[in-house]
Amino acid sequence: MMSCREMTEFLSDYLSGELDAPTRRRFEEHISQCPPCVVYLKTYEESVRMGRAAMTEPCDEIPPEMVRAILSAMKPKD
Repeated sequence: MMSCREMTEFLSDYLSGELDAPTRRRFEEHISQCPPCVVYLKTYEESVRMGRAAMTEPCDEIPPEMVRAILSAMKPKD
């Protein structure tokens, strides 16, 4: 059976339909018996959905506060 770690390695290919049949069966067997991986899979799918949705809305201007926060975070700390 596939381990949880292996499941995460195949997640993207599983969702895009790119897994070969034997690997897909092992993946689906694992998630059918591992509730934490089912939660992880759903969270991953929702993250992808939200990321795509965010990219469909144009962003004309970055708020100045965000620019300042990013630049401040990039400064080397002594």
